[in-house]
Amino acid sequence: GDHFNALYGLMFSVIYGFYSGRQLALVLDDLNSIVQCAVSFGNELNRQVMLIIQQCVLNLMGRSENPLALQGTAMNEDDLFEHVAPENVEYVSQILYFYRLMLAHTFCEHKVVVDIANKSRVTLAKTLPGFFIVVLHVFFDG
Repeated sequence: GDHFNALYGLMFSVIYGFYSGRQLALVLDDLNSIVQCAVSFGNELNRQVMLIIQQCVLNLMGRSENPLALQGTAMNEDDLFEHVAPENVEYVSQILYFYRLMLAHTFCEHKVVVDIANKSRVTLAKTLPGFFIVVLHVFFDG
């Protein structure tokens, strides 16, 4: 098999572990490994997505000054798009919106949830057709 599909399978394994309640410290260790693999395979898009999820996990663990902002040890949302290829900006934006939406919901910041849902709703289905995040977005947006 090829490295891209193996990395993709590993990513989803960790993401599903995250959603199913696996201990955050273990998820963080797995994410660290995936980020290293993505770097070694030269897969910048998967690295960027994993950094977003990694920072989300750090926020949930209380390792960020602002739990709603994806800013900290793993990445800084304000600087992220300086490193994203133009053809991937919409995709990475939707991933970023989703994890910010999830954090806002987790920390009961419902106005922020609505604001993020409104921003991302317009391009979500176009950018991520058939992706599981669309279903989760509907839950948070509901």
